Amino acid sequence: MRESQGSIFSIAIKTIMAGALIGLLTAFVVISDQPAAFEVQIANFTEKNFAAGPVHEAAYLLQQFGGAVAVGLAALLASCFLALQKQREWKKILALLSFPLVVFLMVFILKLAVGRERPTDTLTSPGFPSFHAAVSFFYLLLYRLYSFKKIPIAIISIPFLVAGSRVIAGDHYVLDVVGGLLLGYIIYKIYYLVFLPKQNHG
Repeated sequence: MRESQGSIFSIAIKTIMAGALIGLLTAFVVISDQPAAFEVQIANFTEKNFAAGPVHEAAYLLQQFGGAVAVGLAALLASCFLALQKQREWKKILALLSFPLVVFLMVFILKLAVGRERPTDTLTSPGFPSFHAAVSFFYLLLYRLYSFKKIPIAIISIPFLVAGSRVIAGDHYVLDVVGGLLLGYIIYKIYYLVFLPKQNHG
C-alpha cells in the first residue's frame, strides 16, 4: 500500500514538473515571437540534407504513427477487442477512445493561443505544440492497459521517433515537438492515474 502511494506521489510530482516545463516553454515561445536561432539552424540543416532521399522517406513513414488515422484506428480496434470480451472493461475502452480526443482538444487550444509559425508553408496551421508528438503517447497507454509489465524501450521510443521525424520532415521546429512531448506525457500520466488499476501503479 505504501509503495503504491509512493508511486502515485512520484507520478504526481513528475506530472506537475512537466506541467511547469510546458508552461515555461509556452511562455518563452509566445514572448520570443520568433523561432530561436538554434531552431532555425536545425530547420535549415534538415531542409538542406534531408529534403529528399531515404532519410526523408523514413521520417515520412515514422510520423504516420502519430497521425490521427493511425492512432484513431488503433484506438477503435483495441476498443472493439475489449468490447468483445466476456468481461467488458468499459473504463479501459473510455480511456482508449477519449485519449486522442483530449490530446487533440488541448493541442488545438494551445495552437490557437500561441499561433506559432512553421518552418515551411506546406502546412498552414500553427506549429506549437506538435499533435503528432503528443498523441504518440497513446501507444504507451495502450500497452499499460493490456500489460502490468514494464514498458519496452521500443514502445517508449515511439513518441521521440515521431517527434524527430516531424522535425526532419520540415513540419515543425524543435520546440514545437518538445512542447508536444511534454503535453503528451502530462495527459498520459493523468490517464495512468485515473484509468489504470491501482496494482499497476507500482
